[in-house]
Formats: sequence, C-alpha cells, structure tokens
Amino acid sequence: MKQRRTPNVPTSKPIAIAPWPSSNTRTPAEVAAEVEFVGSPEHKDYVNPITSESPAPRAESDGSRCPSYAKERWTELTEALRAAVRAECTSALFEPRMGGDASTENWWPRYVWGWFEGRLFQARRRTDPPGNRYKGWFIPMEQRPVDPRARLEALRERLEGTSAR
Repeated sequence: MKQRRTPNVPTSKPIAIAPWPSSNTRTPAEVAAEVEFVGSPEHKDYVNPITSESPAPRAESDGSRCPSYAKERWTELTEALRAAVRAECTSALFEPRMGGDASTENWWPRYVWGWFEGRLFQARRRTDPPGNRYKGWFIPMEQRPVDPRARLEALRERLEGTSAR
C-alpha cells in the first residue's frame, strides 16, 4: 500500500464507518471470505505478483508509486482487509458485484478501513471484474473516519492482542 498524499483541500471521500446494511443478506464474514487486496496498476512500477497486471500509470493519477511487497506479503494485506470487513469497518455505500443490478444480494462495501502493521489504511473496491478486489493506501490519523461505535479501535485492540501472543 502507498501513503496517500494529504491534500490541503477537503475531500469528498466517505468520512464515517456505518452500520452493515440490513438489505445485504450476506454476513460480514461471508463478504470478508471473498474480498482480495490486489492494489491498483496505476500506482505500480512493477508487475502485480497476485494478478500479473502490468503497471498502468494514468495521467489523472496523483503519480505516487506503491512500495513493492514480496508476494507472501500480499496475503497479509488481504488478511488485514478481511479482518476489517469482518469487524464491519465499512462505509454506508455498498455496490453490486460486476454483472449485478440493484436487486442483487451480492453487494460489496465501497470503502473499508483497517490496520496493517499498526498503520491505518483505507481501501476502495475496484470496479473492474470480478468486483471483489480492493486497492488501498495508508492514511494519517487525522483522516480517520468518524467511528461512532469505535469499531476501528476494537479491531486494533484485537489485532494487537493477537500479535502479542
């Protein structure tokens, strides 16, 4: 994951962790079992070791490049993403998987927040098929989403308790 630049202008990104939607008939654990962290080719200068995607820098991108992680670290990134989904550290906005429509029960959170190696990250669902893939970036604590139920803190405590064993 890369460190997201901190612009001096307000962002329109979601700023709150919201309750899991009652319209989604799948549980957070069921959704988490299928999500995958694959990053984004627009921020790479190397071939993705998970998807074999070639780097694809885009003019409208902020231009920053993600650090290169060994292939086995990508599994850890996916596990961090899955832990965040299971903990319901997600935005209110959910979207159907590619090929779905508004009536589908196969919905995915657009944004997810969690922890990787003690650092806060924000992940966004990629819109290209298959639809269960996410890209992510580290964010500074001042960009932490509003979290009325303290889910992020509970997740961090759980993760720190697991790593202390």
